[in-house]
Amino acid sequence: MADSVPDTLSYGTVRTAGRSATGLFKANHEMLGWRNRHTGQTTQLNKEDIASVSWYKVSKECMLKIVMKNGDIYKYDGFQDSNYETVKAFFKKHYELDLNKEKVSTRGWCWGESSWSGPELELKNADQMAFEIQATDIAQV
Repeated sequence: MADSVPDTLSYGTVRTAGRSATGLFKANHEMLGWRNRHTGQTTQLNKEDIASVSWYKVSKECMLKIVMKNGDIYKYDGFQDSNYETVKAFFKKHYELDLNKEKVSTRGWCWGESSWSGPELELKNADQMAFEIQATDIAQV
């Protein structure tokens, strides 16, 4: 039986989560990256620097959350449900990381348990993510 795990991943309509610009998300056995289609700005992450990866179903699309060993967090959305098994197998084979599906609260509640997870403020209710906000996105008005 042939190995069905691809050597590279490439998705052309992925956004940095929370931003509107689309770009190209690519990954190979050494690193992954995203390039903004409008500005050409790139982000590159070495596999040795990645601590964990998670998969979230958000609205009609899915989001990939990458937590770095230094605490930085990168989020990319625009993936489809059908991409999960391929992305999961890729991270397991090439990065030796488990891609777990995380549940997102859809109850509409605005209360729960808040905590800091690295540079993010998280609010969970019933052990499901209600929201995450990066500290850099919080400002006093």
